[in-house]
Amino acid sequence: WAARALNTAIGSVFASGLMVARSSGKLDLRVEVNKHERMLACLLKGDGEKAATYLTGIAEGFGYQLVKALKGESK
Repeated sequence: WAARALNTAIGSVFASGLMVARSSGKLDLRVEVNKHERMLACLLKGDGEKAATYLTGIAEGFGYQLVKALKGESK
């Protein structure tokens, strides 16, 4: 069930995060790719708990930036 949940959520979180970062002028693809590579490495090792920690961090960053953008504070 975790794999299905990640598969459903990660694309939207990643795309939305990129859109917010791009609109704020703070997009660093190397940083974003690194976050996702670390999460993927955990998944490939079978460490779902650590992968979930990385996903939570990615989602929290997205949520923070989204709230700022909605308030007009992104730039």
